[in-house]
Amino acid sequence: MSRHSRTGAGDGIRGTGPEDGAGAGQYADTPDMALAGLLRRDVTTSFAAARELRRRHLPAATAYAGVCTLTPGSARLLAAQAFARAAQEAKRGIEPPGAWRHRLLLLVARAAAAWTADERAVRLDRDVVPSDPSATRPPQLLEAVRRLPLRTQAVLWYAAVDEEPDAATGVYVGVGAVDVAQLRGTAFGALRSAFLLSRLEAHGGPDCRGYLRLLENAVLPQGPRYSADLEDHLAVCACCGDSRAELLRLNSTPRAVLADGLLPWAGDRYALAPRPAPAAQPAPPAGPATAGSGLAALPRTARG
Repeated sequence: MSRHSRTGAGDGIRGTGPEDGAGAGQYADTPDMALAGLLRRDVTTSFAAARELRRRHLPAATAYAGVCTLTPGSARLLAAQAFARAAQEAKRGIEPPGAWRHRLLLLVARAAAAWTADERAVRLDRDVVPSDPSATRPPQLLEAVRRLPLRTQAVLWYAAVDEEPDAATGVYVGVGAVDVAQLRGTAFGALRSAFLLSRLEAHGGPDCRGYLRLLENAVLPQGPRYSADLEDHLAVCACCGDSRAELLRLNSTPRAVLADGLLPWAGDRYALAPRPAPAAQPAPPAGPATAGSGLAALPRTARG
């Protein structure tokens, strides 16, 4: 486990620092994807949009970076580099397939993988980040989640993993709080179906598809339905047995299982780490420090 202190204002891996409440108040209700598009605009607009994205998502990135590193300073540096990469991608028009925050955390992992190749490796928690990240298997729920509509993907991350309020999730995704509640109500059923389908396509035998509906019924949260035919199949099929076990885990501890299945390393630690205090409502910035892509909103360590 990361050796960071998890207490104290600004020092816990999910604590918000004094800058996290500063940003562009006029964009407080703007969806993430629209903010990302504003990074391609003039310097004043891109600066303000970057500040708002940073206010919303950098604490979570620092939390995951804290799981991967040994000190709070290293966590802040790693998270800042990932945010800089995310802002650069947005400026080039590269859109994440789901939640902007989830993409940011994947970029934290990518930056950590790059650190393993040079002197920065000593900053990493080697119990979390492997010495050869290229051997890491893709997160096992990622393929299934990518099959879902973009809004459903984003709601799963913000509402289920990060447990954001419906109002905040709605702002990030660009829907109303009522729509978030509806999406959250159907998202897990859609995920279960997508997971089973992707798992059976990749690892199942010729007979497995015929048990898809029975498997879905066997993991219903409101009450699994028993099938003797399915039990006979599970006795000889490791793929379907493992799939059922994973979905039962998802029913039992959805937050930790989702995070662990969508991040390359220690997602469950990220999900269970202390949550940050809500960032203050942003105040208008004094003005951009430099011209460019909105990266003036970043710490100096992330700009180089």
